[in-house]
Amino acid sequence: MNEKQIVQRRIKLKDQAISLIRSERNQLKHRLSLLRLRDNLLKTMGPDFDPVLSQKIDCVDFLLRE
Repeated sequence: MNEKQIVQRRIKLKDQAISLIRSERNQLKHRLSLLRLRDNLLKTMGPDFDPVLSQKIDCVDFLLRE
């Protein structure tokens, strides 16, 4: 490979890295949103059992496990 090809290859690799970092950043932002949602749902729990609220919390917990 000559210098031009090496530079082109490095640019391509950097572009791929940027794409992966953006993807990971988006996944982290979604996880943070789910954590905030779970915290808000847990705050709304009262002394009485609410089956709908419990199902919502279970759903969010399931999504957080992935």
